Amino acid sequence: MNIRQILPVLALVAAPLPAFAAAPIEGTWMLSESDNASKIRIAPCGAAKWCGTVIWSKQQNASKTPLVDAKNSNPALRTRKIVGLTVLTVLSNL
Repeated sequence: MNIRQILPVLALVAAPLPAFAAAPIEGTWMLSESDNASKIRIAPCGAAKWCGTVIWSKQQNASKTPLVDAKNSNPALRTRKIVGLTVLTVLSNL
């Protein structure tokens, strides 16, 4: 085979590769379950790792005050506000 025969084959094989690229994980993601909608920001947080932080929540409690981590198994953490809470950690690139 000469170069004139190889180049078209390479072009056909390489052309669809960008279509299979994964969507970037970094950014803001909307999680929607009716009234429990939230926005999570995925951003780098260390060497080759990603973290997800709650940046917005549609849900409010009855008194219209910010939601807290009331169901946490650790009583000392039950007063933490949900917005600003890191909920995903140690996501790593494969």
